[in-house]
Amino acid sequence: TFSSRGDMSMGTAAAGSNMTFSPSRNGTSLDLQAGLEARVRENITLGVQAGYAHSVSGSSAEGYNGQATLNVTF
Repeated sequence: TFSSRGDMSMGTAAAGSNMTFSPSRNGTSLDLQAGLEARVRENITLGVQAGYAHSVSGSSAEGYNGQATLNVTF
């Protein structure tokens, strides 16, 4: 579930299992993304993407991300 502040709460049916994630990325950040895509057959494409985000406004927020894709057309 989401709150009006943007918090996200999730858990299982077990009592006390909820966890809350709060958005705390205030300020300005620099985000660098790079990726490539290759057609391996006429109907198959593979792709990868990676990125890095870093706060430039003094907070300690930073992180890496990645994604791999497989596209098949029929």
